[in-house]
Amino acid sequence: MRVRTILPWLVLPSLLVAAAACLLVARTSHSDREQTARFAAGSLRFTLLLQARDLIEYEVAELTALGAFVGPPEEFTGLMEASDEYAEFGDRHDTIDLLFETETLASPVLRDLRSVTEPPPPLVQVLSPLRPETRLRIQQGATGFLVPREYVEGMRWLDAQVNDAEQQAEHADRALLDFTQSPPYWRSWEFGLAAAGLGLLAVLGSIVGVWRVSSATRKLGEMHDDAKQSAAAMAARADQLHSLIELGRRLSSDAEPGVIASTIVAEAARVLHPQLCVLATVGEGRVVPVAFVGVEHPIAVSFRDGAIGRAADIGMTVRTIVPSEPMLGEVPGPLSILAVPLTNEGRVIAVLLIARTGSTMFPPDDETVLELVAMMSAGALRVAERYGSTLALALDDPLTGLGNRRRLDRDLGEIGPERGRAVSFLMIDIDFFKQFNDRFGHPAGDALLRDVGDAISGAVRSGDIAYRFGGEEFSVLLPDTDAATALSVAERVRQAVAAIEPPAGTEHITVSVGVCVGSPAMTSSQLIDEADRALYDAKRSGRDRVTFAGAGSSVKVAGTFAPPSPDQRR
Repeated sequence: MRVRTILPWLVLPSLLVAAAACLLVARTSHSDREQTARFAAGSLRFTLLLQARDLIEYEVAELTALGAFVGPPEEFTGLMEASDEYAEFGDRHDTIDLLFETETLASPVLRDLRSVTEPPPPLVQVLSPLRPETRLRIQQGATGFLVPREYVEGMRWLDAQVNDAEQQAEHADRALLDFTQSPPYWRSWEFGLAAAGLGLLAVLGSIVGVWRVSSATRKLGEMHDDAKQSAAAMAARADQLHSLIELGRRLSSDAEPGVIASTIVAEAARVLHPQLCVLATVGEGRVVPVAFVGVEHPIAVSFRDGAIGRAADIGMTVRTIVPSEPMLGEVPGPLSILAVPLTNEGRVIAVLLIARTGSTMFPPDDETVLELVAMMSAGALRVAERYGSTLALALDDPLTGLGNRRRLDRDLGEIGPERGRAVSFLMIDIDFFKQFNDRFGHPAGDALLRDVGDAISGAVRSGDIAYRFGGEEFSVLLPDTDAATALSVAERVRQAVAAIEPPAGTEHITVSVGVCVGSPAMTSSQLIDEADRALYDAKRSGRDRVTFAGAGSSVKVAGTFAPPSPDQRR
């Protein structure tokens, strides 16, 4: 009787304690899921808003570069630099292609954005495909026909939403961090109470509750781990998207081919974290590395040679595991390779390769990101190549291949006497060139100019720079050179020209040379004037000689020169 009397008083409190413990556990699980879901939703919304804003910025810059807007409003002032660079260095067709590619990327962003918020009509209009008549006007070169009202309103809404989403994401991040750093609930007094109740029930034979609590704890931990992994994956993807945007901005901020190539490799390595990365240009059946990280001396290979050669040959991405890669030399295998071609106007112009040791292939997500990097880089690389070719045409003399007056002025600005360098300068003039031209004709005169240019280039030192100053005048800039050395180089130049095989009917070709050694008190213009004055003295003194500015005497006296022997000419 006593047992039957006491048993209900033991069972009922135990059941009540167990029930209270289950409620506490359920509340903890619900709070965890709620915090995690709030963080994931806020991060997703923030990421999508940033994607939409970046795509609109690209489209505004491209439309501005094409002159499509009636008049760019003040809100677009920060994008003018990018649009000016599109217009200055980019081909109009390249800019149109980039605009249509940006438009293609906007549709999925609009779809995803609608899943987390309701964008206003102007933003929907901007992220929707361009109207057919608008595309036709752009392709026909029309300008000043597009009113930017929807873009302005869309950008204003996005800026407000981005600020709001950023604050919400930060709040959710802090809440999740506080929750994850709080002591596990099994160390709290609630769990102690639950353990006491479950212990009483266990004494009474109720072990079912223990099993259910254990199962709930395990599922809760799994949910928590999944949420943390999802949040980390979203953060990594957001970082990749920001890196791609930064790559686009950096590519549009420079036009030097070497800088562009280094930027492409550095950003690809920063986004995907491979062990090594190589950018190689394609031409004449060979793939030649131009920029690289993680490998010391990559080797040029031919088409179909290795994964990078195969990507250049077929024009498609190659993702594979290989024992070795010819371009990478002695890098030990096995190697996981991802090689993506950079195409422009239907032609493969370069290949971007990333690699790491091991037998685990790069995931498809990395392939997608690297293809985006390649797509963004191809146009910039092509523009940089055209810029380099144009710059070479502007700074080189097309007849002799020497630098022209523009290159001389640029080099003097870098290493002239104003920079404190001990620079010397030679001014060279072909003797009796006008009579030669009148007698043998302009084609023979052009051939002589080329021969003299070659002779000067062969006579100067490796650090000296030769130019065609204009007409039959040449010049040589000698950095870090004193008077004695400058006179020695000038005499070598005079002798090299004298050794040129003259055409039939003339004895020999000679030049007069004026030499000037710069000083910190001189300007570049004074350096040229003094050398020119010394050249005039050489001409007046009889030609075929070297004259030092201010010396009043020539190194080679006219009239003592004998035509060079055949051995000397060789």
